[in-house]
Amino acid sequence: MIIALAVEKNSIDSYLFSVFGRCKYILLYNSGDNSRRIIPNPFSAAFDGAGIQASQLLIENNCDVLIANNIGNHALAFLNSVGVKVYKSGVVTASTAIALFDEGKLEEAESKNADKRERVRYRKRGSQRK
Repeated sequence: MIIALAVEKNSIDSYLFSVFGRCKYILLYNSGDNSRRIIPNPFSAAFDGAGIQASQLLIENNCDVLIANNIGNHALAFLNSVGVKVYKSGVVTASTAIALFDEGKLEEAESKNADKRERVRYRKRGSQRK
C-alpha cells in the first residue's frame, strides 16, 4: 500500500503541512517494503485548483491513502471518487502519522458539505439574501 503524506520539508521527520494542495513536498511511503520517496509538489503555488492538481499527482504515483492536516472539499471528493482514502492527522511528523495510521488511530476525512451540495456565492455589495 502506498501512503502519501503532505509535508513541509524534504524529510521523514518533517511535520505535515497545514493544507494538502499547498504542501511543498509529498512523501510517498510504501508499507509493503518500508521504502519512501519524497517528491516536490509543483502545484503548491498554483493560483487556483492546487488540491485537484496535487490529487492527480497522487493518482499518477498509484497512492492508496493520503494523510493530511486539512484538504479542500473538491480534492477530497475527487480522491474519494477514484478510491483513494483520505485520513486527517493533527500537527505531527510524517513518521508519527504513519505510526498512527498503522495503529488505526486516524479518522477518515469527510466532506463538510456531505449532506448538502450548496456552494457559498459572493454577492455584489448592497444585495440582500432572500
